[in-house]
Amino acid sequence: MLTHTGEKPYSCVKKHMLIHTDEKPHSCSLCSKSFKYSCNMKKHLLTHTGEKPYSCCLCSKSFTRVTSVKKHALIHTDEKLHSCSLCSKSFKYSCNMKKHMLTHTGEKPYSCCLCSKSFTHITSVKKHMLIHTDEKPHSCSLCSKSFKYSCNMKTHMLTHTGEKPYSCCLCSKSFTHVTNVKKHMLIHTDERPHSCSLCSKSFKDSCSMKKHVLLHTGEKQ
Repeated sequence: MLTHTGEKPYSCVKKHMLIHTDEKPHSCSLCSKSFKYSCNMKKHLLTHTGEKPYSCCLCSKSFTRVTSVKKHALIHTDEKLHSCSLCSKSFKYSCNMKKHMLTHTGEKPYSCCLCSKSFTHITSVKKHMLIHTDEKPHSCSLCSKSFKYSCNMKTHMLTHTGEKPYSCCLCSKSFTHVTNVKKHMLIHTDERPHSCSLCSKSFKDSCSMKKHVLLHTGEKQ
């Protein structure tokens, strides 16, 4: 009857009181972790057993948590439930919408601990940190080369496969890198975006402009 009357004489008082303490009475019998609530401990136990009791009804994927199934189900739809209140963009996942909101506020909450640079996304900080090290965590499986960034490794892989996924829309030429397509497109136009700061000459590509500058400086190549 209390659910109808709205009366709460003692509902979940003990459970609620835990938010005011550091007490974690529910301990995992398989590791050193402990939890405030038994439900969290039960979820944690699934990480030890490998059990994934929640399955997607549209594909074969299964998950440890029911919330993960709900999040996963969105990949099967075009539904975008999370809308930005400042522009027309909408997102499948709330985390992506929150990241997007930072583009409006200009906030950059993630900072590099080695220099003054700050970033909107934590993944950008991790990527940035590699410039301070010689670490190259992405290795080619076909040769001895390794790279700082996964995007560079993927581009390198095309040299092994011979694939040229970027094509010129004006002729039949195709290229390994998108930057090469942009550079190639200049042969179809009179555009010369690279100007010499010492005279009136301009050039289609930066390397030609750099060679030209040497004529002014007298520096040998």
